[in-house]
Amino acid sequence: MRRFVAPLGIIYIVALVLATTARPVSSAQPLDGMQIFRFDTFGDEQLWTKELRMHEVIASSVSPKTALAVGLKVDVDVLPPALIAALQAGQVDLTDPAVTVELLRLNAVVDVSARVDDRGNLASVGITCALCHSTVDNSFTT
Repeated sequence: MRRFVAPLGIIYIVALVLATTARPVSSAQPLDGMQIFRFDTFGDEQLWTKELRMHEVIASSVSPKTALAVGLKVDVDVLPPALIAALQAGQVDLTDPAVTVELLRLNAVVDVSARVDDRGNLASVGITCALCHSTVDNSFTT
């Protein structure tokens, strides 16, 4: 019986030490999850950009007015103050697809993650979880 007690005691002590000094498996913070939800496309740019070429369609044909009408959302908190002032003054053409590209460059479109190159061309687009699983408070309207 003694032969079993000693190993069990050692196992118990090792388990106790591990339980009191163990770190969580992940060091992810809640903000990491929010970033993933808001910006990660899980690689779906392959479909939207390479196969369907939606970056070309958006850049040439999708105005902010159209994007909002189909349910895309804008994060007003990331808009620069000068753009907010211009929107409030009616100085931004919400029928111009170039404005949509600029909103994408600013990461202001909640549902879509995009890459705009140095020349201002929409290079890729992907859809994030936020497309189906987020709402906005409509705190800013023009």
